[in-house]
Amino acid sequence: MYDNNTYNLMRQMIEEHKMLWQIKNNYLADAGECNECYDFWQSIVKQGEERIAKLEELLKKHMP
Repeated sequence: MYDNNTYNLMRQMIEEHKMLWQIKNNYLADAGECNECYDFWQSIVKQGEERIAKLEELLKKHMP
């Protein structure tokens, strides 16, 4: 069984992946011709990928 901190990291990893899936598979296409909106969603994707990388790093330290 994992401690609360490790569980929280794992849970956040799942939420980040869900968010990225939604943006990549729906929101970017829905932005249509609006380059400003498309760029906004792209920036959110980049930030999410960075958070996921950091979460992976932290989880490696906390999981056996």
